Amino acid sequence: MLGVVKWFDAKKGFGFVRPLLADGELGPDHLVHYGSINMQGFKVITTGQRVSFEPKATERGLTAVNVKPLHTPPTITRAERLEALAGDPMFAQRAQQ
Repeated sequence: MLGVVKWFDAKKGFGFVRPLLADGELGPDHLVHYGSINMQGFKVITTGQRVSFEPKATERGLTAVNVKPLHTPPTITRAERLEALAGDPMFAQRAQQ
């Protein structure tokens, strides 16, 4: 499945990705842990970066496993980034300041 990184905190080792749906919309948040990132060296993904991943439902919610950063530069627009962050209480609080 293809998706877009909503945010990822390298210090904390986790973040969220949202799947790209067939209609071009973004799907629900999927938790991604650094251990689920499939790459060599320091495992980090950046906001807006496109990735492939396998969705997995757990008792704690939706997670992303086998996350692979795509080798192209981020191509998400500012509007897409704002849409990906919409509904995130931390983002809304920062935007009001």
